[in-house]
Amino acid sequence: MSCVMSSTIAQWSLSFSLVCLADLEFDYINPYDSASRINSVVLPEFIIQGVLCVFYLLTRHWFMSLLCLPYLFYNFQLYSKRQHLVDVTEIFNLLNWEKKKRLFKLAYIILNLFLTIFWLKLIVNMNNSMPSSQRFIIHVLDSTHLFVQPHVEQMIRSAIAEFRNQNSYEKPT
Repeated sequence: MSCVMSSTIAQWSLSFSLVCLADLEFDYINPYDSASRINSVVLPEFIIQGVLCVFYLLTRHWFMSLLCLPYLFYNFQLYSKRQHLVDVTEIFNLLNWEKKKRLFKLAYIILNLFLTIFWLKLIVNMNNSMPSSQRFIIHVLDSTHLFVQPHVEQMIRSAIAEFRNQNSYEKPT
């Protein structure tokens, strides 16, 4: 399972939850149906996010796995405190909080997806700018994975670090 597909599924489940909460707010759906629909996608969302974080670890994408850890930790905390499901009796009292929480999660996943695709495009452009005898990409597997020659790993890492340094913002003192 690629990380783009995992992120897309997580985005879908969060969007579905937001639509259910909006329908409840505008009284298009009753609280029981809204809560049951939202609760049916909460655990799959948590599992997909956990799989995505493990996937990043197994493929040695350390920065992306570190980026996933706070979200994974937050989901784990919700699950361990049994606060991950929406309570039918409290749904109106927590409606704004539930919407904000899901909007924040959605923005976090979209940022994660954007960074994944951005770094891949940076590496592909770096490869295409070299003469054909020095290109290092062996095969493009999908939109987030490449086979590269082993000797170029450090070159890619240093190019990404240089790009980060050139495009970082430091607050003036």
